[in-house]
Amino acid sequence: MVAPSNPIVSIGPILAVRGLLEEIGAARRRGVRAVGVSGIVGGRALRGPADRMMASLGEDATALRCRPAYASAQLLDAFVIDRLDESLAGDVRALGLEVVVTDTVMTDVAARVRLARDVLTAAKAAGREWS
Repeated sequence: MVAPSNPIVSIGPILAVRGLLEEIGAARRRGVRAVGVSGIVGGRALRGPADRMMASLGEDATALRCRPAYASAQLLDAFVIDRLDESLAGDVRALGLEVVVTDTVMTDVAARVRLARDVLTAAKAAGREWS
């Protein structure tokens, strides 16, 4: 699972670590599935400057625009977006990804557990297991 984070200064540099994408690709070939969670909800970053950074690069600050940071390497099988961004679900599916729409804002431990359960439940319903 790729947790919600800034796609420009967090996810991008992590994925640029030499050998990481190859290891993820090898795991996916063994049947491990990967899911990412958007850090943009309703056009705003959950934390930090991601939305402003995206705007400064001429990008709309949307959950859909976070996805290329992951999918440029064909990293994900599914992408989790918040209920506020449900209107983007069809666009995410059109990119070849499963989409999970749920409450993604994790304000406390209970919310973190709920999000994890929602992702796992959706994965099981689709006949897959996520790692």
